[in-house]
Amino acid sequence: MKIIISVTVMLFLLLLLFFTNDKFDRFNPLLPEETSYAIVKLNTQNYDDVIAYSKDGEKLGYKLTFGGYDPNKQFV
Repeated sequence: MKIIISVTVMLFLLLLLFFTNDKFDRFNPLLPEETSYAIVKLNTQNYDDVIAYSKDGEKLGYKLTFGGYDPNKQFV
């Protein structure tokens, strides 16, 4: 019985390490948190292919797509 529990726990930990998607990553404690910044168009709730920047102002290697942020703010 202990072997089955150990194997199950190890499989779950491997799943956390190698399986990623938007929904699952929210609950994965092994992923590091990253803060990025973006300049967006005003008066919209849908943000598609927004260029992400580091706190130093350098472009990051990915773009953001999200919705539902405050439409009156230019920075997110």
